[in-house]
Amino acid sequence: MATGKTCGETMEAADVIETPRALPSTVPWFEASPAALCQDVPNAVISQIAVSRTGDIIVAGAGGRGDFGAGPLAGGVFVASFGAHGEPRWSRDLGAGTFLSIAVDGAGNVGVARALVGAINEPGPGVILVDQLDASGRLAWTRNFTSADGKEHGGVSIGSDAEGRWNVAVPGRLFQFDSAGNTLFQIDYDYFVPVSVIPGETGGRILTGFSAPIQMQPSPRAFVAELDTNGTERWRVPLEGGLVAGYGYLQSAGAGSTFVGSTFAERVVVGPSTLEAPSDGSPVPMGVFLTKIGGDGAVAWVQNLARAGETGLVSLAVDECANPLVAFTAADGVSIAALDSAGRRTWTRRFSGLTDAKVLVAPVPGSTDVVLAGSTDVSSCADACPCYQPHPFLYRLKRDGTLADGFVAHR
Repeated sequence: MATGKTCGETMEAADVIETPRALPSTVPWFEASPAALCQDVPNAVISQIAVSRTGDIIVAGAGGRGDFGAGPLAGGVFVASFGAHGEPRWSRDLGAGTFLSIAVDGAGNVGVARALVGAINEPGPGVILVDQLDASGRLAWTRNFTSADGKEHGGVSIGSDAEGRWNVAVPGRLFQFDSAGNTLFQIDYDYFVPVSVIPGETGGRILTGFSAPIQMQPSPRAFVAELDTNGTERWRVPLEGGLVAGYGYLQSAGAGSTFVGSTFAERVVVGPSTLEAPSDGSPVPMGVFLTKIGGDGAVAWVQNLARAGETGLVSLAVDECANPLVAFTAADGVSIAALDSAGRRTWTRRFSGLTDAKVLVAPVPGSTDVVLAGSTDVSSCADACPCYQPHPFLYRLKRDGTLADGFVAHR
């Protein structure tokens, strides 16, 4: 299904903005078990996605009591794998977890980090579990970690480098360990909410982002840093201002560069640069920033990213050409945009029908195709049972927005 890489290609002006396209309808995907109790959510919320070098798609999330087609799930945290054409490979229950992150290594092993969180920023066990599954979904091992201050904080992140090492960010701590689960080093921070940890493309650098708890004043603070594989920090770029908790994204790019993006309110400070949210007449104007940081930690550029009709940033990825691929929430759907290394848009695709959705986007290695996954209808209300009814979806799309040849879409 690979269509070839097109690095440096110039796009036509008509390719930049497109009328919203309705995604293809399919037979219901996730067969849900009847919910006996209100808290037994019958459908699944997909919150993480990864694509292997062979094009296999791995999704993870929570709340699913049903079957993706590879065996029933009991609820709680799940991981499921699909082939390059959307065929179900395997699925696995992992038990409890609130915050979740997954990654896949070069051998197809899947790393899963999950936090058991009750009351945020309160004393508690602060337990984080890290699992490694092999390419067939079998559990290889599980490791337990704790937060740096003994309190519960939101967020975990995991990534794998070219040498098969896992890097795991947990509240206030960064670990690196080998494929057998042996700890190689540990670093403690006074910032407690992991934004992301991304191994560099050569394995010789580790990117990490942490933020202070949202309750800390005067405003949320965060940073992005690069470390060597011994855990020594090479550079750090501070982020301050109206950062919106839970909407920060970090990705490694080529030649040692880094892309960082987030939704923000009113104003954000990225290193030496200050960015104002576009004025739209609302009491608290919102914006989306994207910045590129060079290999020496210097901010190359920072810009307001969203266009009319695009609101929060919900996903950031980098393709094989080291260019960013982003997704926004949009009216009645989602907007996906590809950019070049200077932050200029090369194309935008808007899809309707994905209402109130959690959306994830990922490039397919060796291809210009894009995987779009997530769950619709994820809002909740005071009486959550009638209105919290998520429906997962999975698409592999060509750049023109149509379904990839031979791919069986799921929704």
